[in-house]
Amino acid sequence: MLRVKYFWEDIGDKIAIFVLRVLSRFREDPNACDHEWEVYSTALNQGWLELTCHKCMSNGAVEDPTKEEWEKAFDASSSPYRWYENERVTLGQRIKI
Repeated sequence: MLRVKYFWEDIGDKIAIFVLRVLSRFREDPNACDHEWEVYSTALNQGWLELTCHKCMSNGAVEDPTKEEWEKAFDASSSPYRWYENERVTLGQRIKI
């Protein structure tokens, strides 16, 4: 029975990767993107907010969050939220699929 579970998990992973690769063809160019940022985590060691753009799949960071922004972002891994101050985001790497 345990082998069946691993089989289905493996198939599920392969399907998810396939879907992400197909969808990635429709991503926007990060240099031309009108980013729609979402805060999804904090970088504890660096002290910044971690963001992702769902239009072009780029990563970004807010390197100088206020105390209030930092506290709000601490729950972002379980409850991501939209970030509207694009001028404060430092563009990072594009997510590779």
